Amino acid sequence: MSTPPALRALDPRPVALMCLVFGILTWQTGAVGAACHLALFLGLIALAPLLREPGANRDRTRIGLHGSGLLRLGLMFVGMWTAVKFAMLLWEADWIYAPWQLAEAGLLGLRLAALLAIGVALTVLTSPLSLCRAAAWALRPLLGKRAWEPALALALMLHCFPLIWGTAGRIRLAMRCRQLSLSRRQQALLFLQTLLRTLASGTWTQTLAIAARDLDRDEAWRWTAHAAGFHGPAVWGACAGLVAGGLWLTLA
Repeated sequence: MSTPPALRALDPRPVALMCLVFGILTWQTGAVGAACHLALFLGLIALAPLLREPGANRDRTRIGLHGSGLLRLGLMFVGMWTAVKFAMLLWEADWIYAPWQLAEAGLLGLRLAALLAIGVALTVLTSPLSLCRAAAWALRPLLGKRAWEPALALALMLHCFPLIWGTAGRIRLAMRCRQLSLSRRQQALLFLQTLLRTLASGTWTQTLAIAARDLDRDEAWRWTAHAAGFHGPAVWGACAGLVAGGLWLTLA
């Protein structure tokens, strides 16, 4: 009998808590701390295949490491906001350049890059379902039996993001292959109409899938012992050590 996938995955609770703490610390630390955070989580992304036991699902790792489209989008996002920050600093100084302006803009870009690395590391180290069960576990003291509702909403959101990205890519590819003689405005309208129709057609299927898997009830989202994954105490200890190091680096 093969080992259930949940036993071959990391416990998402300490991983999510660690990413949350480092996300907060990234905005409080300087350039050296942000660079260390970026290097740390890039290392975790690279080591993600080794942190799983043999036979675990590596699709998320492959998507996170080799999604060239998402990588370009992330670099464009960081570059755009870095340029905006630099332009705003120049405008406040009546367009008189000073080295500190470039340093401030670079610090913002470094922090944004670190936050993107934290988000990617969270996606490749945990599965969406286990992460949402961890969210329900954390919200249960506050919401009680209704904790499954935000967990299900989070699961649907995590499911829809890659679905929308992949569908949009296929639509753009089909439009390029057909070489439609349309204006940019007509192409944009056609793209949006096709995307909305495609996504709307899958709504009923998604609803049936949720009902068939009993995900519309509280029992499906309760935390169980096997959901903690392998080496649970070791994961908690490693994440606690990394968080302590991050706090020391920020407060030092």
